[in-house]
Amino acid sequence: MSSLSQSMPLSVTTHSSNASLSSLSSGVGSGSGVSTPTASALSLSTASLLKKAAYHGAEDRIVLDIGSFSCKVGLSWEPTPRRTYIPGVAEKKLGCANGFHAKSISFVPASFAALLATGQTIGLVLDCGYQEACALSIYGSLPLIACSKSVPLAGYHVSKRLKELVCQYGHIVNNTLGTSSIEVSSHDHHQVVDILQKASDTFWETLKATIVVAYPTRKDWQSHHTSTCKNDSVHDEADISAYYDVTIDSFNVVRIPTWVGYVAADVLFEGNEEGETLQGCLLDTLLKCHVTTRLELIQNILLCGGTCSIPGLEDRLRYEMQHLADEHSNLKSARKLVSKINFIYSPFQPSQQAWVGVDSLT
Repeated sequence: MSSLSQSMPLSVTTHSSNASLSSLSSGVGSGSGVSTPTASALSLSTASLLKKAAYHGAEDRIVLDIGSFSCKVGLSWEPTPRRTYIPGVAEKKLGCANGFHAKSISFVPASFAALLATGQTIGLVLDCGYQEACALSIYGSLPLIACSKSVPLAGYHVSKRLKELVCQYGHIVNNTLGTSSIEVSSHDHHQVVDILQKASDTFWETLKATIVVAYPTRKDWQSHHTSTCKNDSVHDEADISAYYDVTIDSFNVVRIPTWVGYVAADVLFEGNEEGETLQGCLLDTLLKCHVTTRLELIQNILLCGGTCSIPGLEDRLRYEMQHLADEHSNLKSARKLVSKINFIYSPFQPSQQAWVGVDSLT
């Protein structure tokens, strides 16, 4: 479920699948441009929606809620829409399809497509991209939309933490022309920050892919920061394992302590302002599922999305899930399950799994 659909109040408007576009758009209210639900639509409860599904059987009605800002689509028995689209984006997709004379368009969840790439039909999929991470349970090739959760923790937040740490603890060094040695620059902290702030997004993304590693267990990085600063090992030429030298331009090289890469990845597990974490997202999604399916799901966890390419993420996620289940009493039912955590092996890169899965459908 997208974050947009969760943050906006939603109305449920049912239409038959062969309804015309004019009848669908007739529910759009004037003034604010937001679709106005009827009294009968507002009175629908989850129980009545499920009862409606039993009446119609497999031929569920398609529900379209067309508004001036977004369009919502789903099935009649679902309590909330499956997807929320911005009209401009939808028009571009339809225009692309018309240009290629496509007879139909199929929308497949990226998490479901990634699971198909592994040949599995059961799995708990964590799709961690750039803006948010979404956990989705899939059982018998059926995505359980009600058993899903998304949190705003992904690659963007790792990049932001990395940039803050490099600006605070990084040192600019100068390349000595004509020699292979590197001399420490005399730039003050404000000049260092100014140089780093001017670095391109490509530089930061490349740096993230190069040095960010998920440490397998929790570590007291604060004491490590203190000892590093006291020993000043960043300037120690002999201790080459204590820092990275990364070229910014022809004249400047940034020297970064190695622990910066570990701390940048910790943002995914520490919790944001609302206390949300990746391990919490997975466990909450698991506990939403029926008790008879949980063991199979936790034994088939799949990580996909570009951020899941961070080395050591699987081991760290396993540790954090076990630690979280032991630490919180409300997760008592998951304590026996976390000892059976198993990740699905995939020969494809996490960022490529959804593409491979969709390709297998065509």
